Amino acid sequence: MDQWKALPKVELHCHLEGAVRLSTILHYWHKYGLQTEDHEADLKDYFQPSRPLPNLSAFLSVFGRSQVLYREAEFFRRIAYEVCEDKARDGVQLLELRYAPAHCSPDPPPASLPHPLSYDEVLGAVAEGIREAEKKFDIEVGLICLAVSTLGADSVKKTAEFAAIHRDMFCGLDVAGSEDDLEWCWPLVKGVGLPLTVHCGQDICSRAAMEGRAKDNVRFAVEQMGATRIGHGVLVGRDEAMVEWLNERDVLLELSVTSNVFTGAVKSVEAHPLPFFLSKGLRVCVNTDDPGVTGSGIAEEYAMLNARLGISEADFLLTSIDALRGSFLPDDRKVRVRERLDCALAAARG
Repeated sequence: MDQWKALPKVELHCHLEGAVRLSTILHYWHKYGLQTEDHEADLKDYFQPSRPLPNLSAFLSVFGRSQVLYREAEFFRRIAYEVCEDKARDGVQLLELRYAPAHCSPDPPPASLPHPLSYDEVLGAVAEGIREAEKKFDIEVGLICLAVSTLGADSVKKTAEFAAIHRDMFCGLDVAGSEDDLEWCWPLVKGVGLPLTVHCGQDICSRAAMEGRAKDNVRFAVEQMGATRIGHGVLVGRDEAMVEWLNERDVLLELSVTSNVFTGAVKSVEAHPLPFFLSKGLRVCVNTDDPGVTGSGIAEEYAMLNARLGISEADFLLTSIDALRGSFLPDDRKVRVRERLDCALAAARG
């Protein structure tokens, strides 16, 4: 594992709420005296299942279990700091971390969360944690604001307005939720003025996927919404024409293999189209998505992909170079990272 931790990396697709250390979850869980409905439930398996789940909806239900802990700003400062620390120790040189203000500050709050923090309080705490980590660890970090379509139009509009007001604190905007909502979401987010990435080509239970139109959502995100990156996009599969279409438009796919297996987007690691995408020269990058749920950190992801799919050090470095080019952070924050990636690539090629 030391070999894979040492390899310099760029990671663009990681959710703050889905990357919380299990030890931190358990600390706050016990601090607040919380219990599951099944008092005998294994808390580790409750928050971090040891097996893939039936679909994306089931995966997101696990993702949301820690929402009951969103009670104080210190929680968000701590988890932001710890995510950056974990990534830096795994060799990540540049990280884009995304979070959903509407998920962290639900309105109306559930009974389990009687006094939610405001959007501004959460952002301030997250930004503080990131600043502390950047000072202590050798890592560049950007923050992406995520709008969740399944929370409704008012929520998407509020998130978009919040992102626009705080453009100086965010490097990009993400649209996630139901892939069938992209058309009505687009008018609500298009005036934000931030680079855009869109979750699509992932949910096998979406109406579009069940009707064989998952690729249409990817096309809509790129052609109509102007997305330069697609979150997942794995349902593009081995469609050579679609891969060529994406190549022509210089689109980057943010892939998360273990997560794609856990959400049912692919049946197994071996069934994942990552090697096919690489063979066709498609721009892709390797990510963890929600390592707090899957239990797979980025170095572990690299080790697994090397062992089971034959992805080499040079392949990984090339995907990180593509990720760096696609990053929403300004160019002056990328220079040192590119130098390290180039040096490592030269060494990997002998």
